[in-house]
Amino acid sequence: MIKITSKRKGLTIFIAIMMVLPFSVIVIQESQKSRGYSNEFSPIDGLSSLPHWWKKGSPDMDIEISKDVYNGSEWVDGITANIRDNVLFRIKVTNNGSIQSDNSIVTVCIRDVLPPELTYITANPEPYSVHEDTILWLVNLSVGETKYFYITTIASAATEITKNWAYVDWIQYPSHKEDFVNITIFQQPTNSDTIIAPHIKISKKVYNGSEWTDKIITDTGENLLFRINVTNVDNLDNNKICVCIRGVLPPELSYVGADPQPSMVENGTRWWCKKLSAGESITFYVNAITVSPANLIKNWAYVDWIQYPGHKGDFVNITILPKPSDNDIQVDKEVWNGSNWADYVEVSNNEI
Repeated sequence: MIKITSKRKGLTIFIAIMMVLPFSVIVIQESQKSRGYSNEFSPIDGLSSLPHWWKKGSPDMDIEISKDVYNGSEWVDGITANIRDNVLFRIKVTNNGSIQSDNSIVTVCIRDVLPPELTYITANPEPYSVHEDTILWLVNLSVGETKYFYITTIASAATEITKNWAYVDWIQYPSHKEDFVNITIFQQPTNSDTIIAPHIKISKKVYNGSEWTDKIITDTGENLLFRINVTNVDNLDNNKICVCIRGVLPPELSYVGADPQPSMVENGTRWWCKKLSAGESITFYVNAITVSPANLIKNWAYVDWIQYPGHKGDFVNITILPKPSDNDIQVDKEVWNGSNWADYVEVSNNEI
C-alpha cells in the first residue's frame, strides 16, 4: 500500500494494489475529513472473470495459417522450378475460436515475404499494400471463418533451397504465427532455343439471350451464363503448356454451377488446371445468379501458366438493376378509338 499526502490540509490518497489473478485491480480511495483520516479500507470484490477475448493465449482466439505452392496438379509444401517459371502460392488463414460474439471477430494482418529469388507479379484478393518483397493484407475473421490469399511470382534467380514465408498477426492481443514453403530454382538451359515462351489468349463473355457479348444489363435474381475460352496460339507441336484458369465472381453474383466442373472451388474463385498443346483451345461455362444491385461491375477471368512467366485476364461488365417491388407495378388501360389506342373515346348509344 502507498500513502500520498497532498499540500491540501486533511487530504490523503491511498492506493492499494490488489492482485486478482490473472489480472490486477487498482483501487483509489480519497478521504477528506475535517478531523483526521482512517487507514482502514472496506473490502471489495474483484472481477469474477474476464471477457474471453482478454485472456492471453485463449483458445477462443486460435488463428491458424498455412502456406502452399502449386506444382501443376495440387497444393504442396515444396517444389522445384526453373528460372522464368511462374510460381503460384496460396495462404490459408482460419479463425478456430470456439466462442461466437461481437468480440470474436478479429482483425488480422497477413504478410507474405518473398525471397530475393522470386519476383512479384500479382495477388488475389487485392493486397492492402505491396512494398518491395512484402505483400500485406488486413482483414477481419469471424469464428470458424477461413480466407484464402493467392500470389503469382516469377522465379528470377537460381537457388539450391529457399523459404517463402507467410505470417499472421492479430490486433486484439499479442500473438503471431507463421508457415513457409521450400523452393529450389534451377538455372535455365544455356541453349535458349529449348525454352519457348507460349502465347496464351483468354476471352470472357456473357450470354445476353441471343449472343455472347462483353457487357450486360440485367435484374436482381436473374441467372447469367459466362463463357471463358483459353487458347494456346503457338504452332509448335512440342509446346505443351500447363495453365491455371481462374474465374473470380464479384460479391453481387452467387455461383450456381460450371461445365466442366472446377478442379477447386475456394473463396468465390473457380479453378481449372489443364495442359494445352500448341493450337489447342478449351472452353469453360460458369452459371451464376445476381443477388444484389450493382452499377457496372467487372467479372474477371485469369489464366496463369506454370513453365514460363505469364499472366493474362479478361472481363465482362455487368449492371444489375434492383428487383421491382409490388409498388413499382404500373397498370395502364386504353380503349380502341377505331384507329389507335387512346385514354378515352366518344361513342353513341348502341355503338360497339
